[in-house]
Amino acid sequence: MKKTWIYILVIVVVVIVLIIALSKSEAPKQPEGEGVVPEGQIEEMSEQATSSISLTEMTPVEGYQGYGVLGINQSVGGNKLMVGGVEYEKGLGTHAISEYKYSIDGNYSYFETDAGLDDGADCGGNVAVFAIKGDGEELYRSETVETKQTAIHIRVSVSGVQELSLITEDGGDSIDCDHTDWLNPVLIP
Repeated sequence: MKKTWIYILVIVVVVIVLIIALSKSEAPKQPEGEGVVPEGQIEEMSEQATSSISLTEMTPVEGYQGYGVLGINQSVGGNKLMVGGVEYEKGLGTHAISEYKYSIDGNYSYFETDAGLDDGADCGGNVAVFAIKGDGEELYRSETVETKQTAIHIRVSVSGVQELSLITEDGGDSIDCDHTDWLNPVLIP
């Protein structure tokens, strides 16, 4: 029985020594080369990957619209954003006549969005116009857009712009049912 305890004690000591030795050894350094990100560049790369921003994540500095309240990722009627039969996950649901201003502090090169009249407010024949201003200067104005029309795609330079304004107008037929959507609105560096 005495020999058994000695064997057990020896095994316990060996295990403890091995654990201590392994905990003090350093992990081998990964060699630099293909597929290895040099130290100090990881943070810089992640900033570049996340530098575009959706306007749905920003709060307008001021704004108004002809009916209801600004819908974030939903139409002004509180429904899913849908234009021309296509559903959009992100966007701003407004109502003509509207203007929303965003402070962008000259930090972006482009503003890109799709835009159209929301399918959920079809009163028959409604039309609207979409406009974008940078620091009060018009950067874009659409032709008249109709209900059930495929969304229009817009990309404008906003280089140096401090304040970006998204504007919808009634298209000349009154504001009735002019549920206007800015779809996937993104600022790009």
